[in-house]
Order: sequence, then structure tokens, then C-alpha cells
Amino acid sequence: MIIQKIEIEQFGGLQNYTLQLTPGFQYIYGHNEAGKSTLCAFISAMFYGMPAKVRGVGLRGDSRQLYMPWGESYMAGSIHFAHDGYEYVLKRRFGRSSRGDRANLYRASDWQEIAVDMESIGQQFFGIGEEAFNKTLFISQSGAAFSKGREDELMVRLSNLERTGEEDASLQKAITELQKAEYELISKTGRGGAVAQLDSDIEVLRAELFSAKQTHTAFQSVLEEIQNLTEEKEKGELDIAVLNQQHADALAFEQYELREKDRENQKKLLNCLTMERNSLKQAEQALSAIEKEEKNLAFVQTLSPDIVLTIAEKEAACSVLEEKERMRQALVEEIEELNEITKKMPAKSVKPISIRMFIAMLLVVLAIAGGLLIYPLFFLLFIPAVFLMYPIILHGIQHKQKENQNNLIINLEEKRKQLSALEATHVTEQISHLRGEIQEVLSAAGVDTLAALSEKKEKAQTVSHQAESLRKDVKRIADNIQNYEAMLDSLFVPQNEEPLSYTGPNAETIEKQLNVIKEKQLDRERTLAHLQARVEQGYVSGRSVSVIETELRAAEQRKEELLQIHQEIVLAREALEACNEELKSSFAPVLNEKSGDIIKQLTKGRYHEIKITDTYSMMLKTPSGHDIVEADFVSAGTCDLLYFALRLAVLQTLYDAIPLLVMDDTFIQMDEERQQEAFSLLAEKPAEQILYFSCHRPKTDWSIETVVELPNA
Repeated sequence: MIIQKIEIEQFGGLQNYTLQLTPGFQYIYGHNEAGKSTLCAFISAMFYGMPAKVRGVGLRGDSRQLYMPWGESYMAGSIHFAHDGYEYVLKRRFGRSSRGDRANLYRASDWQEIAVDMESIGQQFFGIGEEAFNKTLFISQSGAAFSKGREDELMVRLSNLERTGEEDASLQKAITELQKAEYELISKTGRGGAVAQLDSDIEVLRAELFSAKQTHTAFQSVLEEIQNLTEEKEKGELDIAVLNQQHADALAFEQYELREKDRENQKKLLNCLTMERNSLKQAEQALSAIEKEEKNLAFVQTLSPDIVLTIAEKEAACSVLEEKERMRQALVEEIEELNEITKKMPAKSVKPISIRMFIAMLLVVLAIAGGLLIYPLFFLLFIPAVFLMYPIILHGIQHKQKENQNNLIINLEEKRKQLSALEATHVTEQISHLRGEIQEVLSAAGVDTLAALSEKKEKAQTVSHQAESLRKDVKRIADNIQNYEAMLDSLFVPQNEEPLSYTGPNAETIEKQLNVIKEKQLDRERTLAHLQARVEQGYVSGRSVSVIETELRAAEQRKEELLQIHQEIVLAREALEACNEELKSSFAPVLNEKSGDIIKQLTKGRYHEIKITDTYSMMLKTPSGHDIVEADFVSAGTCDLLYFALRLAVLQTLYDAIPLLVMDDTFIQMDEERQQEAFSLLAEKPAEQILYFSCHRPKTDWSIETVVELPNA
């Protein structure tokens, strides 16, 4: 037996756990709570099932509850192992009670399922039951010692060897008791015993029955009717038996059809699961791509929803400010032009001359009046009038210029006020600030224009919605996959089942027919009872026929039972005698020889033999044979070492090749020297595979080839 791999779905504190193993001696160590004892319990449970609940010891007495993961309703796992040249895979599932347990055994080469009884898996591969396994092939912490009392069968055998020279003293007593019981049933001569007494009683009852029937011929017709009813009753019983068988066949076929439907459902679920897994893969790929795009648009997503409106308002504000800036520039230019014009205007004007104006006017009047009334030459007076009017005209022009100059100055002052008002608003700084804010947002968003920002913002929202939708799809598909997997787990259907065929009526119809026939049978039995009562009432003397027949049937049945018991006693006695002879010739000398050799090796010759006393304690002999030491007076580590030697000797006696040895920190109480001797013995590989679990790192002088370190659970 070689355990190749242990896979635990969930058992105790271990979940989704795998441990690879190899042949030979393996030292497996890990920290406390790493799962060493849980692994040992898992190996035992896989081959022998969960131990029965022991009342009165709390949680430790209920292994099923102890190792059930918190909040779960089952435990499950598998073991890959090799045995007699073949490789197998054993899968088991344990529920909260034994009714929920399942076991499947497969041939590893082709995964062909092998029919197996859950209760006998360990017996099939180890050749021993659960109790023997826990006393031999599996040694727990400080468990190398045998029980100190009569409840330990091995201690009793060893004690018998010491006191009587043969280990089967209890067998001889059992053989004697069986032979005594055999002669009580049938004496040694064959003419006495309980069976011979019953033969005599049966003959008396038969004679009495014959006499009773002869005296009641008057009731022949009644008896014939009874006979007919009895035959009908027997025929009815045959019909019931046939219908029961047909009913069982119909039920089996209906259950087979249900399993077929479950298998179809399982295939559909597998197809749905495959499709959902493909859909999940596609959805995850799409989600990965959209999340990458979403990541690139992450900054845009952080912007407020009204950022585009805000930027647009700032752009509009910038336009208004730029228009003001252009107005300011225009005002500056106009002010400069007005300043130039003002500088070029004369500073003073010619005062008007009133006499010249009068003379000029007089000359004009004379020129017009004289020219029109007297002589045209009077019009020549216009010439001196013009010369006299020139200063007056020039004064008018200067007055107009002065008026224009005043208007220019007023306009210039007005322009300067407007310029001061514009400069007071710091238009340039506001434009620079707003443009900086706009450019900062656009640069961070990776765009150049407001339109591009708006487009990118809309795209970010679209991508966000797509990502959220894909996440929901991924979760929905994952939930569907989980539901399908749970439904598949709940369908525990054998896949390679032989097809069944059935053409009869369904189970419900047969059950109705059975009820009808059983009702008729009850009527027949009532009629028979009534007729038999009439017959019995007709007897004048003696006992009734029915009473005699009842006693006769009881006597014959008792005789058959005693003969069966006698045969079983004979077989048991013969088997014990054969076992007695075999044990005398093999077990005792071999065990004594092997235990002596192992003890010599482990104690370096300090002790040579082990003897078991009447009080079931161990006595040790020194090489001289004169000094006898009781095991209770040696150290606990030495005692464990001696008990381990004795247990190993028993295993070597029971097996030609020890298939497996599982040890859970068995040598924890030994000192370094004793541990080295024990591990040196294990290094010789007395078993095909040795799994030694410990919480201590191995030492280099222990000669251990394979060391496996367990991860923390």
C-alpha cells in the first residue's frame, strides 16, 4: 500500500489542500495547528469512515462534528494510492450523519468505477477492521502503548504466552465450553440431549394429532372447506409474492428512470455551465478592455457634471473681458491721438475789433446801396470792406477752433475716465487667470477645446455605464456558475449504470392490486378461523386439532433451530481448534523472536525479552536473565519505545510485508538517544510506506531520507 496523493476539499481546518507522498519513510513536520492530526484522522476516515459517536466525552467523542467545517454541511476529499500493482482513487463525502455519506472507488488508469461497500474498504485493502487498524497500522500521539487491562486482546495473548507457554489459553477454554454446549444438544452417543427429547415429543404430538383427526370425521365437509380455503390462501400468498417482486421491479425501474432524468439534467447543467463559463470569459475580457479605457478617462470622470457649462461660462467671461481689453486699447489710442491734436492747437486767439466791424459793415451797406441805386462802381467798396472784415473772419475761425479744442479736452477727459474705469477692473489679470483655469482643465483632460472636453466627458460617462453593465453581467454569470455547480454537487448520480428494462404496470397500480389481494386474504383467514373454531367446538374430549398442530409446528421449528445451533457450534469448535493449532505453531514463537530482536536493537542490548504478568504489566529481562524490571519503573520514553517495539513485532507477525504505518508524533516523550534508535529502525523501512507526523524539525543524525514540510493551515 502506497499513498501517492491526498486531496482534501474540506475536512476540519483544511480546505482545497493537496499533499504529495512517496514510498518509504517520510518525516512530515509542521507547526502546531498545521493539520497533522487532521491528516491522520482523514486517512483513517477515508478507509474506515467516521467513527461512531462516543457519549459522555464532549466534542472529542463526536468526530463528525469535530471535523465538520464551520457553517458547512459536508466533508469531502480523495486519496490516490497503489495496492498490489494497481493504482486507485478513493473519493468520499461525509454528511452530518451517516445517511449523507458517499464513497466511490475508481481504477486510476481508466477511471472505471469499482463497486465497493463503504463499510469494508479498509478490510478490503488492509485485511483488518477499524479497531485492529487503530491498534496496529495507526499509532497516535503517545499511542504506542497497549491498554493496561483485559480489554486489549493483544495484551491478553501476550499474558497467556507468559503464564501458560501458549497464547491460546482462552481459546482452549472456549473450545471446552463449545463442546459442552454441543453435547447438551446431542449427546456423545447420539441417544440423549435436547434434540432427542424433542424427537420424542414430536412423535407423541403426531400420534395425538392423528387420533384427534380420526375422531372428528363428522366435520369432513368443514375440513374440506378449510382445505380449499387453505389452498386458496396459499395461492393468494404466491400471488402476493409475485406481485411483491413485480412491485419491487417496478419501483427499481421508476427509480432508474428518475436517475436517468437526473443524468440528463446533469448533462444539461454541464452544458449550461460550459456556456456560462465561456460567457464569463468573454465578459471578463470585455470588462478588462473597458476598464482599461475607463482608467484612461479616470480624470474626466472626476470632473463635476457641469464642468463643461462652467468652462463655457468662463470662455464667455473671457470673451467679454477681451472685448473690454480691446475697448481699453482703443481708448488708449484715441487718448494718444487727442493728446497730439491738443498739442498742435494755438494757445491764444485774436480779440475781435468792433470799429473795423462797424466800418466794414458800413462799407458793405454803401456798396450795396450805391451799387444798386447810384452807380455800380460802388460795389468796389466791397474790397476795403473785405480787408476790414479779414480779422473778424479770422477771429471767428479761432473762436470755432477754441470751441473745438474745448470739446476735444472734454472728450479727452471723458476717455481718460473711461480708461481709468477699465484699468481699475484689471481686465488683463482676469483674462490671464480665467485662461489659466480653462487651460489647466483642458490640459488635465488631454484636450485642446471645449468641444473636445464635452465629447470626452460624454464618452467617459458612456464607458462608465458600459463598465458598470459589464460588471453586473460578470457577477450575474458568476452567480449562475455557482448555482449550476451547487446543483451539480447535489446530483450524486452513478454514471456507468447498467440499463434496466421493464414493461409491466407501474408501482402504484401493482400496489392497488396487492391491497385487493391482501384484503381477500384477510377474508379467507377470518373464514378459516371461524371454520376451525366450529371444528374445535365439536370435540367432546381431548385437545383441539389446531392446538396440537400449533404445538407440533413449534416443536419441529425448535428442533430445526437446535440442529442449526448444533451445526454452528460444531463449525465454531472446529474453527477454533484449527486456529488453536495454527497459533501454537506460528504466532507465539514468531512474535517472541521478533519482539526480542527489536527490543535488543532499540535498547542496544539493555533488555532482551518482554513478559506480561497476571496484572497485565510488562516485565523486562536483562541480558543475564536474572534481573527483571517492571516497565512501570522505567522512564515514559523508554516505556513508549518498548511498547512500540512490541507493536512492530505484532505487525511483522501479522503481515508478510507491512503495507502502511501512520504515526502521529509517537516518539514525543523519548530523549534524543531513544529517538535516534527509533528513527534508525524506521529508516530500515519495515513497512512499504511510513508516514511520521511531527511538530519538530528532524535532526541530521536520524537517517531520514524524505522530509516534507507542511504549510501553515
